[in-house]
Amino acid sequence: MGDQKSITELALKATLVGDIIQMRVEKEALDAEPRDRVAPVLRPPSAEGDQPTLERFAKTADGEWELEKVLGVRGTTTVEIVVRRIAS
Repeated sequence: MGDQKSITELALKATLVGDIIQMRVEKEALDAEPRDRVAPVLRPPSAEGDQPTLERFAKTADGEWELEKVLGVRGTTTVEIVVRRIAS
């Protein structure tokens, strides 16, 4: 996610069906394709009192999110993904 604002676990839980998240991830960390169901993978808190933050999404059969788009330029190591909440 780099310079993007971190998405916290609490913010993820507050999303509604139909909500969309866009984020950048390392291409090699992406194990899903568009239309796959995915689930958030959280990074542990960096300091005491902080919340876990969204690191990436991983393919799973029972995910509450769907990978809608993967956008990137050939030859780059980072891609932008768009995921939509499909269940709660």
